[in-house]
Amino acid sequence: MPSESDDKIHYDPSLNKNAAPFTVKPKGPEGGDQKTLLALMFWALHTEEGRAFFRTHKWQKATGALSPADRKALIDKCLEYGVTREDLQDAIIEAQIAGEQFAQAYKDRRFDVSRTQAEAVYMQKMAFITWCLWEDTKGHEFSLGW
Repeated sequence: MPSESDDKIHYDPSLNKNAAPFTVKPKGPEGGDQKTLLALMFWALHTEEGRAFFRTHKWQKATGALSPADRKALIDKCLEYGVTREDLQDAIIEAQIAGEQFAQAYKDRRFDVSRTQAEAVYMQKMAFITWCLWEDTKGHEFSLGW
């Protein structure tokens, strides 16, 4: 049985250097004007720190909700990365909750409608974030700075 640490992404920044003519550099809040939704998603998905952060501030099965402190921590992280739109902050939080609920249904080995619904909700929440990423790239020369 895999341990908790086996499912973490161990990102090696030396493996992903170039995309077309652009250099890919994971920049966060210290990266000046690189405070973007893409930078937040990169940090959340491809760094151990980001994955640990989202695992710490998550939906609680016992209460069926996200604690006010965890919600605030997630909003603060969004603001740290320049994600100021409240609807997008809510979408990130809702995707976090939906992902946890789908993962829990999977761990509980539920092979019924509730698991299918949990997966569909999670996919819908992530689709909105993906749309926002696409919309952001269409608005200006976003990718040139990344």
